[in-house]
Amino acid sequence: MNTSPSIEVKGFSVDSLKNINTHFQKLLYTEREGLSLAVYHKNQLVLNLYGGFADKQSNRTWEENTMSCVYSVTKGFTSMLFANLVSEGKIKYDDLVTKYWKNFGKHNKESITILQVLDHEAGLISFKEDFGIDQANDFEYISRLIEDSTPHWTPGTKTGYHALTRGFILNEIYRRVTNKNTLGNFLKETVIPNLKHKEFYLGLPSIYEERVARTTNPHLIESIYEHSMFPLQYLKMMKIFFTNGMLSNVASNYPLFLSPMTTTHTFNQPKVRQLELPSANGVGTAKGVAETMSYIINSDLISNEVKAKIYKPLKNAVDIILLNKVERGHGFSYEKHPLNSKKYIINIVGNGGQVLDIDLEENLVISLVRNGLRARAQGYPLYQLMRTEIYKTLTK
Repeated sequence: MNTSPSIEVKGFSVDSLKNINTHFQKLLYTEREGLSLAVYHKNQLVLNLYGGFADKQSNRTWEENTMSCVYSVTKGFTSMLFANLVSEGKIKYDDLVTKYWKNFGKHNKESITILQVLDHEAGLISFKEDFGIDQANDFEYISRLIEDSTPHWTPGTKTGYHALTRGFILNEIYRRVTNKNTLGNFLKETVIPNLKHKEFYLGLPSIYEERVARTTNPHLIESIYEHSMFPLQYLKMMKIFFTNGMLSNVASNYPLFLSPMTTTHTFNQPKVRQLELPSANGVGTAKGVAETMSYIINSDLISNEVKAKIYKPLKNAVDIILLNKVERGHGFSYEKHPLNSKKYIINIVGNGGQVLDIDLEENLVISLVRNGLRARAQGYPLYQLMRTEIYKTLTK
């Protein structure tokens, strides 16, 4: 809980969204640290709220330009940049990875498609050996490591969240398709120069380090409380866990230096934030995250044909790593539309409760960023309430 004497909500919202301030304040009150929420509608910023602490321990408050790691929200940008490759005819989703990367096919990987990598079906939740921070952006080393790795299951037969490995694989595919460009470099050179605020990066320039919030993990009691609120869901998770052995533990702790399961929070290191990790270390403000995604979907980077493909999920599957059911397709995860159960929105959730919602039909992007990481779905119902109110106002 945020224990500051007064929970001040800062920022702005258009008149029609002033009611969101009260909902935001209620959510902010439950946070250990800080929080920011931004909304772009029809490529225009219509709401940008923030409050709390960038670092409660040092009494540093969250300001308008405070950045924070958004973890797996980064995957949404990676998937959009692959949608751009499809839009430009450079790849097809069903292409074999070996079409662009011959040596990838070693050790029973020859049948893996780009779509299977995007949708967490390749079985490569870890590679042949562990590696450290100094190897993370050594492209030649990572390439050989992936080539020498064997899937944990027959590709395409199961869905299992590739927490960090997915980004390394996709970056190597991207480099080969684009003649050695990288996902982070494409954002930096092709997307960010077109933005007004320029507040989201994959591989954070060191000049922005003083603006980054300090991230804290949830306390054990928070996790216990969260599971106690949903006992049936917890039992289902345990059934999936024991059916599939220790795969969830493998995926969560690879590579070990980036594991969120340890007491050391590696993502607070500037050296880690400056890496290019296309699965997990995008850093920005909520406004920057939303602005960047809004630009991508409103520019000519994604064709209408591809937008029609990624508009809804391809399948509803049991994820043997996350231990729940997921709706996925073309690299994205989805939720039902807040006001119409027959429709979907793209819904990307990152470690600790970061959120990015993308509605291609309504041209609406919503981003929530926090540095006091929450346990599982803590705080999510309050976010959903805000999202529904935003939809009621903007999509009449």
